[in-house]
Amino acid sequence: LPQKLAPFMWYFLRSKKGIVALFTSLCFLAGVWGPLNSWLMKQVVNLLPSFSSHHFQPLLWLVAGLVLNFLVFDNVTWRTATYIRARFVPVFLNNIITCLMNMLLQQTETFFAEKRSGSLTKQIMNLVDGIEKIITQVTENLLRGVSLLILAFAMFYWVHPLFCLILMIWFVFFGFLSFLMSKKLS
Repeated sequence: LPQKLAPFMWYFLRSKKGIVALFTSLCFLAGVWGPLNSWLMKQVVNLLPSFSSHHFQPLLWLVAGLVLNFLVFDNVTWRTATYIRARFVPVFLNNIITCLMNMLLQQTETFFAEKRSGSLTKQIMNLVDGIEKIITQVTENLLRGVSLLILAFAMFYWVHPLFCLILMIWFVFFGFLSFLMSKKLS
């Protein structure tokens, strides 16, 4: 088994490549629906003053897109990601526990004389709990945040390239400062 965390996790996830790709895609898409919803709402508000009863088709399309985005796309994205997490993460974690416990049971008596079995199982459970947090919290929030950041850069560039440059500089400065502080805290 790999000794580093990412290759260790991939060792168990590689048999479910399609599920992993779908889950990461859904988490990434979850960051797109919110800004798209805001943009559609802005377009509806901008179109309302020029609304006439004879020309309501553009407004109808925007409102339909708003409802479709908010109720269908956003809801389906989160529900599917939650289903995948609830369906496959416990199986994935159970595979890790089974594999590690089988490795423990194959050890010699001298191995158990030097290490306590209770502390070994506690370490396995801590590893599994940490991996579960990485998958359920960090991965979802990180991928959603990355998609939101990319969309923010694109929207700022669309408004004016200087806004995008300012946002990038601020993000690099903030990221660098956060990295330094997190190293200091840990």
